[in-house]
Amino acid sequence: MKNEEIRNQYNQQISEGISKLKADIKRQNRSPNMADAKKAFDIRHQARINERAKMTVGEAMKLRARDMRVYGHPNGPNFQQVVQKEQRKGKGDIARAIINSSERTNKKWNNSKSITMALKEERNSAKKKMTAARGQLREKYQNRNQSLNKSNAQSQGQKAARTTGNSRSPNEAQKKAPTTPPPQQTPKRSR
Repeated sequence: MKNEEIRNQYNQQISEGISKLKADIKRQNRSPNMADAKKAFDIRHQARINERAKMTVGEAMKLRARDMRVYGHPNGPNFQQVVQKEQRKGKGDIARAIINSSERTNKKWNNSKSITMALKEERNSAKKKMTAARGQLREKYQNRNQSLNKSNAQSQGQKAARTTGNSRSPNEAQKKAPTTPPPQQTPKRSR
């Protein structure tokens, strides 16, 4: 089976399952609750598991590796991660938001490109972000090293001044050295 067909089945399972859940909530004339949100999450999660089982081993492994990198688990986010994500958005009705987000699938993965192409694009994007982050770290450490080198040079100068018996820098020592008055000339006596 081709990846495109598998993706279409995945989308269909999600659409049918969540549409049925929404219809049940509406029929009962109530607002969605967290149990409904968990059902919506489970519908999508199970669709993910089912459709990956139909893929080639290589494609499924790539997707599991991607999910491990993004979510810390090979089968995508867990329910708690989804709840936390919606809480961070701060939009209020978390249960309804989870149901709606469970129904939306990623358009990038739904197009006619193969999953391999989508993974390649994602990997390239991740590489660009890593390169930028490395550059920022490199700049940060260079600035820190310059600051440390400057600080070390100053402390070396202070050590040198102390070893000569003077706690002041050489310039300060010249400025504040006691000056001796010029020798006084005795007036010549006239005879």
